[in-house]
Amino acid sequence: MKQPVDLARRFLAVADRDIKTHRDWIAKVVAGVRLWAETEVEASIKPQGSQAPAENTTSHTE
Repeated sequence: MKQPVDLARRFLAVADRDIKTHRDWIAKVVAGVRLWAETEVEASIKPQGSQAPAENTTSHTE
């Protein structure tokens, strides 16, 4: 039978790996939600079809 210290080290190693995996997964989900939110905001700001005023179609570079 393994010593309690060995079991504890093994448990902590697995827990550390799982935490890193979940952190990566959560970061990907958050990035996806941010991207979706940005596209939704841009879509709601963009003028639709002929309702667009003329000044919104010009470039603002000077």
